[in-house]
Amino acid sequence: MGWTAYHVCEGFDRKAECDKLYNWNEGGKTVRVIKSAMVGSTYYAAISVDDEERNEHFVSGTVVLTRMDNRDYCNF
Repeated sequence: MGWTAYHVCEGFDRKAECDKLYNWNEGGKTVRVIKSAMVGSTYYAAISVDDEERNEHFVSGTVVLTRMDNRDYCNF
């Protein structure tokens, strides 16, 4: 658990931004969003993880609390 903050432009899509964070392929590991939803400012998702090196596959759930604060440069 922890907080991550970075700058986004005004009018961006929170759900699309979070989906992008959980869709990647690197070093024999593939992570992808199976299903996701925004409920208020909270992002919920089922994430599929495939690890070719370890021959593992599992599905995990994730919850991300999001917040916008345009007073700071790192506003998301």
